[in-house]
Amino acid sequence: IDISSSRPGGTPFVHEGQLYRPAQDCTVRYGQRIAINLVTRLTPTAFDEERVATVEPYADSEYRDGLHTLSAVGEVTLIDGLKLTRTRKNLRTAFRGAISRVRR
Repeated sequence: IDISSSRPGGTPFVHEGQLYRPAQDCTVRYGQRIAINLVTRLTPTAFDEERVATVEPYADSEYRDGLHTLSAVGEVTLIDGLKLTRTRKNLRTAFRGAISRVRR
């Protein structure tokens, strides 16, 4: 419906008899955090959900720049994190500089 929960963010799961759907919350940027949505209606013609929790990246983590996916694998829950690196920015700057020099 909107950028706060329309993009899938992992495997739907059942907890205490309720169905939940993880979704990416991209209100700040792509993959910023995970919204946990309770599915309140699911029929062949209708779907409703409400946000019940948000999973934020740990501020002191190496991967503090975002979360993309939350998925259950048996008894283990996997979460992938985003780490924006200085190298990436430096490569982008170097690439732009090279293009600029070629154009001149």
